[in-house]
Amino acid sequence: METFTPDTNNQLFQLGINLVNHSARNIFLTGRAGTGKTTFLKYIRTQCPKQMAVVAPTGVAAINAGGVTIHSFFQLPLSPFVPGTSEIPGASEYTVDRAHLLSRLRMNSEKRNILRELELLIIDEISMVRADTLDALDTVLRSVRHQPQLPFGGVQVLMIGDLYQLPPVRNEENWKWLEPFYNNPYFFSSRVMQEDTPVYLEFTKIYRQKMKPSSACSTRYAITGSMKMASPFYKAATSPLLTVPKMTTPLSSLPIMKRHVISTMQSSLNWIHPLKHTKPHAVVTSTRISSPLMNHSCSAKERA
Repeated sequence: METFTPDTNNQLFQLGINLVNHSARNIFLTGRAGTGKTTFLKYIRTQCPKQMAVVAPTGVAAINAGGVTIHSFFQLPLSPFVPGTSEIPGASEYTVDRAHLLSRLRMNSEKRNILRELELLIIDEISMVRADTLDALDTVLRSVRHQPQLPFGGVQVLMIGDLYQLPPVRNEENWKWLEPFYNNPYFFSSRVMQEDTPVYLEFTKIYRQKMKPSSACSTRYAITGSMKMASPFYKAATSPLLTVPKMTTPLSSLPIMKRHVISTMQSSLNWIHPLKHTKPHAVVTSTRISSPLMNHSCSAKERA
């Protein structure tokens, strides 16, 4: 089995290991290309003692992560999942609600036992996961594990991805059914994410030698249209986290990006802003984590 030696000088990498191994908190791990997200995934997959599963939104991503697709692992239908009762005429013909989702499950006892014994679920390329898909996954776990009150049925979830990269597939026909329930298609708009805010951890140290810091910054500038937004997230522990500046370039002059993409990207950054939440949660801005929701003494800046 291939082994991975963690960078002992990368305190955020070590912190991530401690969060996964010694807490039950859900984690959103992000970072620009080349900062070690894939290496971290492979390290956790081979070294973490927890019972785990690795899934991804597409077949290619699943192969790269050494896992399977979300839909195959959880037996999810391709139809949009609506977390409530839709008032749009004809919705029941094209969507799946909780009752229909659970009635269609055809899991054998072996598969159900796997889900019941699951301690850690790793979702790679989380930026591509649509909000309703995450809610459907959550619904299956709560039901199979007989833990209806716990997000993901009590399973710790490690979500890995970069919101600046591939977005979820937004089919206009499907979105018509989902729009009454979600602000946008991104995973953070899911109801389970609103219920339980994850610990936010961003890797900043770039390992790919071919990618200079300036080129990485330019990549984000091309996506966001703002060099301020392309700068590192954590400038100081006392500064507001991910405050989205006003764009100096009119949206109409950005022919490559659709307006709703820019708007959604800004809302995605606002979601991570700790001041947007009323529930206490941990935000990693240093090598120390301290949060009332953590069940160990590993340390971070706590903001609410």
